[in-house]
Amino acid sequence: MPSGNPSGSSSHGRGNDVAVDSRRSVPAVPTTRHRRWEYRVVAFPSEDSQHGLIDLNTAGDDGWEAVGVIPKDLDESWVMLKRELLRDDEPRGPVGFGR
Repeated sequence: MPSGNPSGSSSHGRGNDVAVDSRRSVPAVPTTRHRRWEYRVVAFPSEDSQHGLIDLNTAGDDGWEAVGVIPKDLDESWVMLKRELLRDDEPRGPVGFGR
């Protein structure tokens, strides 16, 4: 067995020997930060859907995103909204029901 080749195979000068440094490590901690969200519910009346759309578009302009619909009854649904909190800010707007 030739010295310097721990596998015992002969490379005959083909240049395919690889040296591995097992002392190196890769950090296992992810570099992305934890995202924080605030939530809001907006009423969406079935008899006045145009007004509901205006409310949703206005909220969208302020960074809110619709993430779900909660049927209240036949006359109204609630739309669940969320937006990301900036840095360590507390919630920036009203949270709760209503327009």
